[in-house]
Amino acid sequence: MRISITFIALLVNFLAPALSLTSDGVVLLSFKYAVLADPLGVLDSWNYDDASPCLWTGVSCKSGRVTSLVLPNSQLSGPVSPHLSLIQTLQEIDLSGNYFKGPLPLSILNASNLQKLSLADNSVSGEVPALIGMLPSLKLLNLSGNSLTGKLPGGFKYVEVLDISSNSLTGSVPVNFGGEELQLLDLSKNKFSGSIPPQFAASIPGNATINLAFNTLTGEIPQTLSFLNQKSEAFAGNAGLCGKPLAVPCSIPSTLSIPPELNSSSPAIAAIPRIISSDPAESGDDDGRSRRLQPMAIAGIVVGDVAGLGLLAIVIFFVHQMKNKKENNSAKPTSDPPPAATKKAPETHQITIVDNLSPSPDHRHRHSAFSLFPCLPLRPEPDTSDCTSSDADLHHPPPSPIARTGVLVTLSDDAVIEMETLLKASAYVLGASGSSIVYKAVTQGGAAFAVRRIGDGCVKKMKEFEAQVRGVAKLRHPNLVRTLGFYWGQDEKLVIYELAAHGSLASALTSMLQAFFLH
Repeated sequence: MRISITFIALLVNFLAPALSLTSDGVVLLSFKYAVLADPLGVLDSWNYDDASPCLWTGVSCKSGRVTSLVLPNSQLSGPVSPHLSLIQTLQEIDLSGNYFKGPLPLSILNASNLQKLSLADNSVSGEVPALIGMLPSLKLLNLSGNSLTGKLPGGFKYVEVLDISSNSLTGSVPVNFGGEELQLLDLSKNKFSGSIPPQFAASIPGNATINLAFNTLTGEIPQTLSFLNQKSEAFAGNAGLCGKPLAVPCSIPSTLSIPPELNSSSPAIAAIPRIISSDPAESGDDDGRSRRLQPMAIAGIVVGDVAGLGLLAIVIFFVHQMKNKKENNSAKPTSDPPPAATKKAPETHQITIVDNLSPSPDHRHRHSAFSLFPCLPLRPEPDTSDCTSSDADLHHPPPSPIARTGVLVTLSDDAVIEMETLLKASAYVLGASGSSIVYKAVTQGGAAFAVRRIGDGCVKKMKEFEAQVRGVAKLRHPNLVRTLGFYWGQDEKLVIYELAAHGSLASALTSMLQAFFLH
């Protein structure tokens, strides 16, 4: 190619004077003879007999030198002549809409004054010359509608209009694209793939028009000013693209998708740390990527942690209940066991109460199953007679009366509790917690209450005690029994509740845990 160009140059220098045709005309005749078909005869006026090519079809001159060659849609066919770059004053070449084929000659890089080059809608093949964007005078490059392949070069520092659409360029868009002077960039209808690097449009002005439609680009569109100013049509036809200006948001990785790399993070996902081994064989896979925890493994870890915490809570609760039961058993005074009986009557505690209302003498010696005196120790009396199923067998000889004064306060409007009714009630021990004992009190009319007797650690002032009881009475919940009233005495503090017919939740859980660990 270099020898051919050199030969043409020598031919121009030696033959042009003899033929009286300018050197620019000789170069254009070499272009004419390279054309294989001219069905419209647009080159018929090009002859050696002319002194100047300035009157030829498609040729423009300035000061006797050729400055442009414009022959669009002339149905010319053949290779692109490599000799046109010998015309140093040539500023424009427009051969669009013809049938030129073959590669774009590298000699075009010698056209230092070339400003416009349009070979659109031909059959030009091969790759785009790597340094074509470095031509200092080139402002417009239109190679659209051809069969160009390979990658798009970078370094388009001076070009203002670049249209390489409708070709077969592949690979990713270049990082060092340049584009400082760009006004229009059209790379649509190619085969570009991969993500768009942020550096690609870093130098492109914000008011430039960009078209990357109908490629196979993927990932998030860089949020640069030049991209944000485009319409969504500029990125259409790329199924893998997301983000503005498209209406397709980029999805946030979830726990069901592939976990992110260790050097990435997501605000919606908490990264699970792992220990990085010093052994290279353990720190990565064969392909160099970090190992990832599978979703099922993550779910197994979470379930195991929850189950372990639940088991630990059950053990702590069981130990606490056993400790309280042991303390309560050790606090009770030992007594001779009652004689064997066919049916053991419920354990009762009987203390005679003389209230401030001075009830009748027969009331003073009633057998009450609970005491209005929480600071007095309670000792169950052993049975002295055979036990039967009759309530009459629960009576014991009454202890000596102890005079106490106190106040009985009812907190519920629908539950009327009188001192006389409370004195006549029979009661059974339901349970104990610390210095507090809970009784089941059954009146002669069949009404049942739960009565909590407060121990020695009680408050000293009635107002404080009443405020606490009334505060508890205001609580409402399906799993909470109502507080019906309370009794305040100098040494006795009682709280009266509704009776839970089937016992408390703590008792049920304790029984289940005891059965589980014993069996």
